[in-house]
Amino acid sequence: MRTQRATRYSHPMQHASYGIVNWFKGRGIKNQDVIMECMAAFCIKKECKWVNKDTKEIALVGYCQQHFQEFTTFTVPYLKENNYLPLPHQKV
Repeated sequence: MRTQRATRYSHPMQHASYGIVNWFKGRGIKNQDVIMECMAAFCIKKECKWVNKDTKEIALVGYCQQHFQEFTTFTVPYLKENNYLPLPHQKV
């Protein structure tokens, strides 16, 4: 996952990866394993047959970036039910 800003010379997938990581950072989640788990769960829910344990990060990022509106509406409840979202009174 790209954690540093993409430049204008970066590949579009690097921009997408940074955007997804930045969205998660805004919710207090910095663990990349949690981000990957959320992306894989979203792809599985959308019945993507190509998702397995060996799926590359770039494939997940590409699919989630194309369906970002649906991804965000799926991810917030997923994070809540798996207790990944920090409580509002906790410092991260």
